[in-house]
Amino acid sequence: MLAKQGWRLLHFPDSLATKVLSSKYYTGGQFLKASTSRHPSLIWRSIMAAKPLLEEGLFWRIGNGAESVEHVLWECVAAMDVWCICSSKLQKQSKNQISFKDLLMQMVQDLEDEVLMEVAVVAWKIWRRRNDLVFNQTFSSPQFIMRQVAQKIEDLATLSSQQTTNPATTIPQAIQWNAPPANVYKVNWDSAVGVGTIIRDWEGRVIACMRMCRPLFPNPSLAEAFGALHSVKLAFDIGLKQIKLEGDAVNVVNDIKGNKASWKQSSLIISDIKQMLQGFDSFLVDFTPRSCNSLAHYLARDALHITDVLVDIEDVPYCIASLL
Repeated sequence: MLAKQGWRLLHFPDSLATKVLSSKYYTGGQFLKASTSRHPSLIWRSIMAAKPLLEEGLFWRIGNGAESVEHVLWECVAAMDVWCICSSKLQKQSKNQISFKDLLMQMVQDLEDEVLMEVAVVAWKIWRRRNDLVFNQTFSSPQFIMRQVAQKIEDLATLSSQQTTNPATTIPQAIQWNAPPANVYKVNWDSAVGVGTIIRDWEGRVIACMRMCRPLFPNPSLAEAFGALHSVKLAFDIGLKQIKLEGDAVNVVNDIKGNKASWKQSSLIISDIKQMLQGFDSFLVDFTPRSCNSLAHYLARDALHITDVLVDIEDVPYCIASLL
Protein backbone atom coordinates (compact mmCIF):
# COMPACT_ATOMS: atom_id res chain seq x y z
CA MET A 1 0.00 0.00 0.00
CA LEU A 2 2.86 2.40 0.70
CA ALA A 3 4.37 1.55 -2.70
CA LYS A 4 1.03 2.84 -4.00
CA GLN A 5 1.60 6.10 -2.13
CA GLY A 6 5.00 6.38 -3.79
CA TRP A 7 3.30 5.86 -7.14
CA ARG A 8 0.92 8.73 -6.32
CA LEU A 9 3.88 10.99 -5.55
CA LEU A 10 5.19 10.26 -9.04
CA HIS A 11 1.92 10.78 -10.90
CA PHE A 12 0.18 13.55 -8.91
CA PRO A 13 2.76 16.34 -8.45
CA ASP A 14 0.09 18.92 -7.55
CA SER A 15 -1.48 16.95 -4.68
CA LEU A 16 -1.17 18.16 -1.10
CA ALA A 17 0.81 15.09 -0.05
CA THR A 18 3.32 15.51 -2.90
CA LYS A 19 3.82 19.21 -2.16
CA VAL A 20 4.35 18.61 1.57
CA LEU A 21 6.67 15.61 1.24
CA SER A 22 8.67 16.97 -1.70
CA SER A 23 9.36 20.26 0.08
CA LYS A 24 10.61 18.37 3.11
CA TYR A 25 12.40 15.32 1.68
CA TYR A 26 13.23 15.74 -2.01
CA THR A 27 13.41 19.39 -2.96
CA GLY A 28 14.73 18.56 -6.43
CA GLY A 29 11.32 17.17 -7.30
CA GLN A 30 12.49 13.68 -8.28
CA PHE A 31 10.96 11.09 -5.99
CA LEU A 32 12.88 8.13 -7.40
CA LYS A 33 16.15 9.84 -6.44
CA ALA A 34 15.00 10.66 -2.90
CA SER A 35 16.59 9.04 0.14
CA THR A 36 15.85 8.64 3.83
CA SER A 37 16.91 11.86 5.52
CA ARG A 38 17.81 12.44 9.14
CA HIS A 39 14.85 12.18 11.55
CA PRO A 40 12.26 11.17 8.92
CA SER A 41 8.60 10.70 9.83
CA LEU A 42 7.05 7.25 10.10
CA ILE A 43 5.21 7.78 6.81
CA TRP A 44 8.36 8.80 4.91
CA ARG A 45 10.38 5.89 6.34
CA SER A 46 7.65 3.51 5.25
CA ILE A 47 7.37 5.00 1.74
CA MET A 48 11.14 4.79 1.29
CA ALA A 49 11.14 1.18 2.49
CA ALA A 50 8.58 0.39 -0.23
CA LYS A 51 10.38 2.38 -2.98
CA PRO A 52 12.45 -0.60 -4.26
CA LEU A 53 9.20 -2.52 -4.78
CA LEU A 54 7.78 0.42 -6.73
CA GLU A 55 10.95 0.65 -8.86
CA GLU A 56 10.78 -3.09 -9.53
CA GLY A 57 7.13 -2.75 -10.53
CA LEU A 58 7.89 0.12 -12.89
CA PHE A 59 10.64 -1.92 -14.54
CA TRP A 60 8.36 -4.94 -14.86
CA ARG A 61 5.61 -2.95 -16.54
CA ILE A 62 8.05 -1.42 -19.04
CA GLY A 63 9.48 -4.81 -19.92
CA ASN A 64 6.33 -6.94 -19.95
CA GLY A 65 3.31 -4.63 -20.19
CA ALA A 66 0.46 -4.44 -17.70
CA GLU A 67 -1.40 -7.61 -16.82
CA SER A 68 -5.01 -7.85 -17.93
CA VAL A 69 -7.95 -7.56 -15.57
CA GLU A 70 -9.34 -10.79 -17.05
CA HIS A 71 -6.19 -12.66 -16.09
CA VAL A 72 -6.12 -11.27 -12.54
CA LEU A 73 -9.79 -11.92 -11.82
CA TRP A 74 -10.34 -15.16 -13.66
CA GLU A 75 -7.59 -16.90 -15.62
CA CYS A 76 -4.72 -17.17 -13.13
CA VAL A 77 -4.47 -20.19 -10.83
CA ALA A 78 -4.67 -18.03 -7.69
CA ALA A 79 -8.02 -16.57 -8.78
CA MET A 80 -9.40 -19.97 -9.76
CA ASP A 81 -8.53 -21.31 -6.30
CA VAL A 82 -10.96 -18.75 -4.86
CA TRP A 83 -13.76 -19.24 -7.39
CA CYS A 84 -13.63 -23.00 -6.85
CA ILE A 85 -14.65 -22.71 -3.19
CA CYS A 86 -17.54 -20.31 -3.78
CA SER A 87 -21.18 -21.39 -3.74
CA SER A 88 -22.02 -24.46 -5.81
CA LYS A 89 -23.49 -22.50 -8.72
CA LEU A 90 -20.29 -20.50 -9.09
CA GLN A 91 -18.14 -23.61 -8.80
CA LYS A 92 -19.92 -24.98 -11.87
CA GLN A 93 -19.42 -21.71 -13.72
CA SER A 94 -15.69 -21.75 -12.96
CA LYS A 95 -15.22 -24.86 -15.10
CA ASN A 96 -16.47 -23.21 -18.27
CA GLN A 97 -13.73 -22.45 -20.79
CA ILE A 98 -14.97 -19.06 -22.00
CA SER A 99 -13.77 -15.51 -21.52
CA PHE A 100 -14.54 -13.69 -18.29
CA LYS A 101 -16.58 -11.06 -20.13
CA ASP A 102 -18.77 -13.68 -21.82
CA LEU A 103 -19.05 -15.58 -18.56
CA LEU A 104 -20.28 -12.45 -16.74
CA MET A 105 -22.95 -11.87 -19.39
CA GLN A 106 -24.04 -15.47 -19.03
CA MET A 107 -24.17 -15.24 -15.23
CA VAL A 108 -26.25 -12.04 -15.32
CA GLN A 109 -28.83 -13.89 -17.40
CA ASP A 110 -28.81 -17.18 -15.48
CA LEU A 111 -28.09 -16.47 -11.79
CA GLU A 112 -30.13 -15.01 -8.94
CA ASP A 113 -29.34 -11.62 -7.43
CA GLU A 114 -27.84 -13.21 -4.30
CA VAL A 115 -25.33 -15.18 -6.36
CA LEU A 116 -24.51 -12.14 -8.51
CA MET A 117 -23.76 -10.25 -5.30
CA GLU A 118 -21.29 -13.00 -4.41
CA VAL A 119 -19.68 -12.68 -7.85
CA ALA A 120 -19.16 -8.94 -7.38
CA VAL A 121 -17.71 -9.23 -3.87
CA VAL A 122 -15.42 -12.15 -4.77
CA ALA A 123 -14.05 -10.30 -7.81
CA TRP A 124 -13.45 -7.21 -5.64
CA LYS A 125 -11.65 -9.25 -2.98
CA ILE A 126 -9.47 -11.00 -5.58
CA TRP A 127 -8.47 -7.61 -6.97
CA ARG A 128 -7.66 -6.31 -3.49
CA ARG A 129 -5.58 -9.42 -2.81
CA ARG A 130 -3.65 -8.79 -6.00
CA ASN A 131 -2.91 -5.20 -4.88
CA ASP A 132 -1.80 -6.43 -1.44
CA LEU A 133 0.62 -8.81 -3.16
CA VAL A 134 2.03 -6.13 -5.49
CA PHE A 135 2.25 -3.28 -2.99
CA ASN A 136 2.52 -5.03 0.39
CA GLN A 137 4.04 -8.39 -0.53
CA THR A 138 1.31 -10.19 1.43
CA PHE A 139 -0.94 -12.94 0.10
CA SER A 140 -4.20 -14.20 1.61
CA SER A 141 -5.38 -17.80 1.31
CA PRO A 142 -8.60 -18.61 -0.58
CA GLN A 143 -10.24 -19.59 2.72
CA PHE A 144 -9.39 -16.20 4.26
CA ILE A 145 -10.73 -14.42 1.18
CA MET A 146 -14.01 -16.30 1.43
CA ARG A 147 -14.38 -15.42 5.13
CA GLN A 148 -14.00 -11.77 4.16
CA VAL A 149 -16.53 -12.23 1.33
CA ALA A 150 -19.07 -13.72 3.74
CA GLN A 151 -18.61 -10.82 6.18
CA LYS A 152 -18.96 -8.20 3.43
CA ILE A 153 -22.14 -9.82 2.04
CA GLU A 154 -23.58 -9.91 5.56
CA ASP A 155 -22.74 -6.21 6.06
CA LEU A 156 -24.35 -5.30 2.72
CA ALA A 157 -27.46 -7.32 3.54
CA THR A 158 -27.78 -5.57 6.90
CA LEU A 159 -27.40 -2.14 5.28
CA SER A 160 -29.97 -3.00 2.62
CA SER A 161 -32.41 -4.23 5.28
CA GLN A 162 -32.02 -1.02 7.27
CA GLN A 163 -32.67 1.10 4.19
CA THR A 164 -35.74 -0.98 3.27
CA THR A 165 -37.18 -0.84 6.78
CA ASN A 166 -36.66 2.92 7.13
CA PRO A 167 -36.55 4.28 3.56
CA ALA A 168 -37.30 7.85 4.59
CA THR A 169 -34.94 7.96 7.57
CA THR A 170 -32.34 10.72 7.39
CA ILE A 171 -29.68 11.83 9.82
CA PRO A 172 -30.67 15.12 11.44
CA GLN A 173 -28.40 17.94 10.36
CA ALA A 174 -27.45 18.58 13.98
CA ILE A 175 -25.62 15.25 14.25
CA GLN A 176 -24.01 15.10 10.81
CA TRP A 177 -20.29 15.69 10.27
CA ASN A 178 -19.61 19.42 10.24
CA ALA A 179 -16.81 20.97 8.23
CA PRO A 180 -14.05 22.83 10.10
CA PRO A 181 -13.22 26.48 9.39
CA ALA A 182 -11.28 27.34 6.23
CA ASN A 183 -7.65 26.12 6.24
CA VAL A 184 -8.32 23.83 9.21
CA TYR A 185 -8.21 20.05 8.85
CA LYS A 186 -10.52 17.88 10.92
CA VAL A 187 -9.01 14.70 12.37
CA ASN A 188 -11.60 12.12 13.45
CA TRP A 189 -10.39 9.01 15.26
CA ASP A 190 -11.86 5.91 16.84
CA SER A 191 -10.38 2.91 18.62
CA ALA A 192 -12.62 -0.13 18.34
CA VAL A 193 -10.96 -3.45 17.50
CA GLY A 194 -8.20 -1.38 15.86
CA VAL A 195 -7.46 2.29 15.28
CA GLY A 196 -9.21 4.22 12.52
CA THR A 197 -8.45 7.80 11.51
CA ILE A 198 -9.83 10.02 8.76
CA ILE A 199 -8.61 13.55 8.00
CA ARG A 200 -10.75 15.87 5.90
CA ASP A 201 -10.39 19.49 4.89
CA TRP A 202 -12.91 22.32 5.21
CA GLU A 203 -14.60 21.25 1.95
CA GLY A 204 -15.00 17.64 3.09
CA ARG A 205 -12.25 16.24 0.86
CA VAL A 206 -10.41 13.24 2.28
CA ILE A 207 -6.76 14.09 2.91
CA ALA A 208 -5.62 10.92 4.66
CA CYS A 209 -6.94 7.75 6.27
CA MET A 210 -5.20 5.35 8.62
CA ARG A 211 -6.04 1.82 9.69
CA MET A 212 -3.85 0.41 12.44
CA CYS A 213 -4.06 -3.16 13.67
CA ARG A 214 -2.65 -3.29 17.18
CA PRO A 215 -3.43 -5.35 20.29
CA LEU A 216 -5.32 -2.62 22.12
CA PHE A 217 -5.56 -2.17 25.85
CA PRO A 218 -8.44 -3.80 27.76
CA ASN A 219 -9.10 -0.38 29.30
CA PRO A 220 -11.26 1.54 26.75
CA SER A 221 -9.77 4.90 27.77
CA LEU A 222 -6.24 3.61 27.18
CA ALA A 223 -7.24 2.30 23.76
CA GLU A 224 -8.88 5.60 22.78
CA ALA A 225 -5.91 7.63 24.04
CA PHE A 226 -3.56 5.42 22.01
CA GLY A 227 -5.68 6.02 18.91
CA ALA A 228 -5.75 9.77 19.49
CA LEU A 229 -1.96 9.88 19.87
CA HIS A 230 -1.32 8.12 16.56
CA SER A 231 -3.96 10.23 14.82
CA VAL A 232 -2.22 13.41 15.92
CA LYS A 233 1.09 11.92 14.77
CA LEU A 234 -0.41 11.23 11.35
CA ALA A 235 -1.60 14.84 11.00
CA PHE A 236 1.84 16.08 12.06
CA ASP A 237 3.72 13.72 9.73
CA ILE A 238 1.82 14.85 6.62
CA GLY A 239 2.60 18.48 7.40
CA LEU A 240 -0.73 19.90 8.53
CA LYS A 241 -0.53 23.17 10.45
CA GLN A 242 -4.04 23.75 11.78
CA ILE A 243 -6.19 20.86 12.98
CA LYS A 244 -9.34 20.06 14.90
CA LEU A 245 -9.17 16.70 16.69
CA GLU A 246 -12.50 14.96 17.25
CA GLY A 247 -13.42 11.68 18.89
CA ASP A 248 -16.43 10.06 20.54
CA ALA A 249 -14.59 9.09 23.75
CA VAL A 250 -15.74 11.93 25.98
CA ASN A 251 -13.38 11.11 28.88
CA VAL A 252 -10.31 11.12 26.64
CA VAL A 253 -11.38 14.35 24.94
CA ASN A 254 -11.88 16.01 28.32
CA ASP A 255 -8.49 14.76 29.55
CA ILE A 256 -6.73 16.21 26.49
CA LYS A 257 -8.51 19.55 26.97
CA GLY A 258 -8.00 19.63 30.75
CA ASN A 259 -5.07 20.99 32.76
CA LYS A 260 -5.39 19.00 35.97
CA ALA A 261 -2.80 16.42 36.97
CA SER A 262 -4.12 12.88 36.71
CA TRP A 263 -3.15 9.45 37.98
CA LYS A 264 -5.18 7.63 35.35
CA GLN A 265 -3.55 4.82 33.39
CA SER A 266 -3.86 6.92 30.24
CA SER A 267 -2.20 10.02 31.73
CA LEU A 268 1.22 9.46 30.11
CA ILE A 269 -0.33 9.03 26.67
CA ILE A 270 -2.49 12.11 27.23
CA SER A 271 0.65 14.05 28.16
CA ASP A 272 2.31 12.97 24.89
CA ILE A 273 -0.76 14.09 22.94
CA LYS A 274 -0.72 17.52 24.56
CA GLN A 275 2.97 17.94 23.86
CA MET A 276 2.57 16.96 20.20
CA LEU A 277 -0.38 19.31 19.73
CA GLN A 278 1.90 22.20 20.64
CA GLY A 279 3.77 21.58 17.39
CA PHE A 280 0.81 22.82 15.32
CA ASP A 281 0.18 26.47 14.52
CA SER A 282 -3.31 26.05 15.99
CA PHE A 283 -5.43 23.19 17.25
CA LEU A 284 -8.84 22.44 18.74
CA VAL A 285 -9.99 19.32 20.53
CA ASP A 286 -13.67 18.46 20.74
CA PHE A 287 -16.11 15.65 21.44
CA THR A 288 -18.36 14.36 18.66
CA PRO A 289 -21.17 11.78 18.94
CA ARG A 290 -20.69 8.34 17.38
CA SER A 291 -23.12 9.25 14.59
CA CYS A 292 -20.65 11.90 13.39
CA ASN A 293 -17.68 9.59 13.82
CA SER A 294 -18.90 6.59 11.84
CA LEU A 295 -16.21 6.72 9.13
CA ALA A 296 -13.43 6.51 11.72
CA HIS A 297 -15.31 3.63 13.34
CA TYR A 298 -15.56 1.70 10.04
CA LEU A 299 -11.85 2.24 9.43
CA ALA A 300 -11.09 0.91 12.91
CA ARG A 301 -13.19 -2.20 12.22
CA ASP A 302 -11.50 -2.77 8.87
CA ALA A 303 -8.11 -2.73 10.61
CA LEU A 304 -8.88 -6.34 11.56
CA HIS A 305 -8.15 -7.32 7.96
CA ILE A 306 -4.60 -5.93 7.88
CA THR A 307 -1.42 -6.97 9.65
CA ASP A 308 0.14 -3.64 10.66
CA VAL A 309 -0.64 -0.09 9.52
CA LEU A 310 -2.13 1.19 6.26
CA VAL A 311 -2.07 4.91 5.47
CA ASP A 312 -3.97 6.21 2.43
CA ILE A 313 -2.99 9.74 1.44
CA GLU A 314 -5.57 11.63 -0.65
CA ASP A 315 -7.22 8.30 -1.41
CA VAL A 316 -10.35 6.67 -0.01
CA PRO A 317 -10.18 3.07 1.28
CA TYR A 318 -12.72 0.64 -0.14
CA CYS A 319 -14.30 0.05 3.27
CA ILE A 320 -15.72 3.61 3.47
CA ALA A 321 -15.95 4.59 -0.22
CA SER A 322 -19.69 3.92 -0.39
CA LEU A 323 -20.33 5.98 2.75
CA LEU A 324 -18.92 9.26 1.47
